[in-house]
Amino acid sequence: MEKCIGIGRTACTLCTLIVLGNLLALHLPGQSAAAPTPQFDVISIRPNHSNTSGGGMRSIAGGFAASNMSLGILIQAAYDVKPWQIISGPEWVKTDRYDFEAKAEGNPDFKQKIEMLRPLLADRFQLKVHRETRRMSVYSLVVAKGGPKLQPTADGVRGYFSAGRGLIEGKAVEMGTLANLLGGSLGESVIDKTGVTGHFDIKLEWTPTEGERNYTFDDRAIDPGGSSIFTALQEQLGLKLDAEKGPGQVIVVEEIEAASEN
Repeated sequence: MEKCIGIGRTACTLCTLIVLGNLLALHLPGQSAAAPTPQFDVISIRPNHSNTSGGGMRSIAGGFAASNMSLGILIQAAYDVKPWQIISGPEWVKTDRYDFEAKAEGNPDFKQKIEMLRPLLADRFQLKVHRETRRMSVYSLVVAKGGPKLQPTADGVRGYFSAGRGLIEGKAVEMGTLANLLGGSLGESVIDKTGVTGHFDIKLEWTPTEGERNYTFDDRAIDPGGSSIFTALQEQLGLKLDAEKGPGQVIVVEEIEAASEN
């Protein structure tokens, strides 16, 4: 199982993006919308044929570096979307892996680095996309009858979270992060509506099903008669998921090509 402690460590797909999203949120206040976005001027992209599951992206001086990263993950980071919010595009976008490093002169901040991924993808992969609003399935994470069964994290404990097929665990986990991790397992958007604040020790175990396609770990057997994620969530954490329909933003891929190696 792959634990995600931060950018630069081996990370599962969803956990990498949650870390990136959290870091981006921390850098948003005080940024000027009128400031021009710089461009990466040193870019190295090479196919990765290691056939391993580990990989991650980290912030470096002037840009980003990534190893064993799919183009789909880069699109998710660049446009702040989840896997199920990307529509169309060839299958190799999810399966082909790359190592890349991109740097710019000066000292772009984190928000600018994320924005700079978009022209990089357009230039090197000929990526063209547009946004649409579509009616989508969503889940609301709410407190179950009887109240939450959550263990507050002790002061001074370093936070982490990890997710695999049939298992979510971590320390110093907020409810918004738990909602994102649940969404990764379900392949649907999950919105935190618990109203619960604070940081908690989380361990949620359930019997995975064939429908959980966002993780490929095979250390837990698939058992249609086992405890579902919905049942486990109520029994173990005192929370539940309410299914809803609502408008959601998606990215539609119009054009994309494989990048040439350099």
